[in-house]
Amino acid sequence: MRLHSVSDPGKHCRGEGRTETHRLGQRIHEAPCIVLIVEDEPLIRMLAEDMVMDAGLIPLCAADAHQALRILPDHDDIAILFTDVDLPGDFNGLDLARRVHASGLGLDIIITTSRCEPDESPLPTGAQFLAKPYSGAELLNAIHTAEC
Repeated sequence: MRLHSVSDPGKHCRGEGRTETHRLGQRIHEAPCIVLIVEDEPLIRMLAEDMVMDAGLIPLCAADAHQALRILPDHDDIAILFTDVDLPGDFNGLDLARRVHASGLGLDIIITTSRCEPDESPLPTGAQFLAKPYSGAELLNAIHTAEC
């Protein structure tokens, strides 16, 4: 069971200072699943954020792999890494997924790209692939398959 303190609510991706709206009004309760979305395209990132929020889950967002790696140590309650393959910088979403998997954090991993479906071999064990463009239903199915 994941616990979430109301005094430390999840922050949304867009940085608007909004607080998490799925509270039960208790000081501590079982929290909605937190999904770290790593996507460099702002409109796609906001769309994924909306899909995650509409499902009653908490999104956190990063625009590249380095930003995601800075977020992870401060949020040990993240359950799912949802990353695009094509990211700016010196390592891509597959590199990020492999690093997160090797770290032993126990996050479920969903990898997406519009270019092509990666071979099964480069995906970390247990990672799911979700082709772009994806619908809200397809993303939520992947999230629920990840037991979130």
